[in-house]
Amino acid sequence: HYVYPQKLEGYEIAGPVIKEDIRKEIEKILRMNGTDAVQSGIKKARELIAGVVITSPTYDGVVSDIEGIARLVHSFGLPLIVDQAHGAHFGMHPLNHIHFGNPAVGANRIPRHCRETSRFSKAYSIFQR
Repeated sequence: HYVYPQKLEGYEIAGPVIKEDIRKEIEKILRMNGTDAVQSGIKKARELIAGVVITSPTYDGVVSDIEGIARLVHSFGLPLIVDQAHGAHFGMHPLNHIHFGNPAVGANRIPRHCRETSRFSKAYSIFQR
């Protein structure tokens, strides 16, 4: 499943990934499989969804609300993987704690290269399909 980011009006580029759009997609997947998201969503979500992967910042430098998305994704018992490949320069800025590499924002994994092995291998496997 894919959640399209909002388009940034006036710029003709993809904007941030919106937390509510991710919630709707997770709930849609649960409903399609006969599960009420409120009652047994966490257990079923873990069975149906390997994890959530987003790119932030994007190639154009657009940053999503990682902390809010992490809270949402974790409420369903799912891991969040944030691809920050386009944000390598964030580490050079004095305000890098706002987004780059800060585990407090809630991402389970912030990969900066693709050959990582860990308990998130199931989530990473979606790239290999």
